Amino acid sequence: MEMRIRRLWPLFLGLAILGLCVGIQGTLLGVRASMEGFGTRAVGLIMSGYFLGFILGAVRAPRAIRRVGHVRTFGALTALASISVLVHPLVIEPWTWFFLRVVTGFAFSGIYVVAESWLNHASNQENRGRVLSLYATVLFAGLGGGQLLLGLLDAESYEVFSWVSVLISFAAIPILIFTTPAPVAEEVTRVSVRRLFQWAPYGVVSVFLAQVGGAVLVGMGAVYAHSLQMDLGQISLR
Repeated sequence: MEMRIRRLWPLFLGLAILGLCVGIQGTLLGVRASMEGFGTRAVGLIMSGYFLGFILGAVRAPRAIRRVGHVRTFGALTALASISVLVHPLVIEPWTWFFLRVVTGFAFSGIYVVAESWLNHASNQENRGRVLSLYATVLFAGLGGGQLLLGLLDAESYEVFSWVSVLISFAAIPILIFTTPAPVAEEVTRVSVRRLFQWAPYGVVSVFLAQVGGAVLVGMGAVYAHSLQMDLGQISLR
């Protein structure tokens, strides 16, 4: 088990850094959109774009993995996520930001598919639960750390977007530079939502409702806090 984790440390390091970026970016855009005078509906539309892209990424990423492999797919998606962040302060317009959030959601969803596929291949029936729990711990620690880090930055500046882009690009370095045993891409059997619902209807409904609530909280929580005149440090702590 310890040997497997040592071999996977570049992947975990990259995911921790990406978690920081996701934690910063989601709250940052909600606050910045409010500062730019976007209405509540426009902000809601912008933030929902991430989840639309997330669905598209989950569908398309497996095809990219089979075509070019895990490492190249990871590198391409981190580059796409890095580029999309930098465009936000260049074109401050709701529909543009919605499109950029779709691109960001697509990129990060694909990255998660790559990571989870990689970890699934690298583990076995005896340790898969421990490996995936470590993955979730690393990722959510990054998300929480990103929220706290945002409190030290200036949401009105261009530099904050630049720093997020730098971190996303840096996250790819451990994967692309260090020798890491990437799995061989294999053809997999797809499971439709209808079939999944037939197998576990209560699970599908519960996950859907939980994600709806989580999306509202994550996407609009910072906007609500900003409307209460909280500063960025207070928002990041909440």
